[in-house]
Amino acid sequence: MKFRIYPLRIRGTRRSWQNVLSGPSYIGDLRTQHVTHGNDRFHVASLVISGGAGPQPLLHLYEPQLQSVASGALKLRGYERLQHPSGTHDAVQEWHCEPVAAGASDLEPRSGQGCPALKDLMLKWATSPSGKEPRR
Repeated sequence: MKFRIYPLRIRGTRRSWQNVLSGPSYIGDLRTQHVTHGNDRFHVASLVISGGAGPQPLLHLYEPQLQSVASGALKLRGYERLQHPSGTHDAVQEWHCEPVAAGASDLEPRSGQGCPALKDLMLKWATSPSGKEPRR
């Protein structure tokens, strides 16, 4: 199923909502599978761009968990594996996922408006006293 994915973190650090909305989003098929690293097996979510020939824009989301479901959107949370000269490190990552019409192009420009669910969350965060994510 096609989704527009908004990554909510960069190397584990949460991005501001303004940064999320004005930053990159990616359209593709959201798929889950199991991958093996050495003797360890992991459940991963991936965004697959049509054609799949080039590099994928997002790293796999390891051990994804469904964090929330709203009208027209869902949020997944997991870990991405980052490559550093000192080795591989894991960082928390979250994806805000909005379903996209079947005929939409992977390169379709977005309206910049986002879905109502993302706008509602953004408003809650912006109006919370600490500016942090509100408790649910």
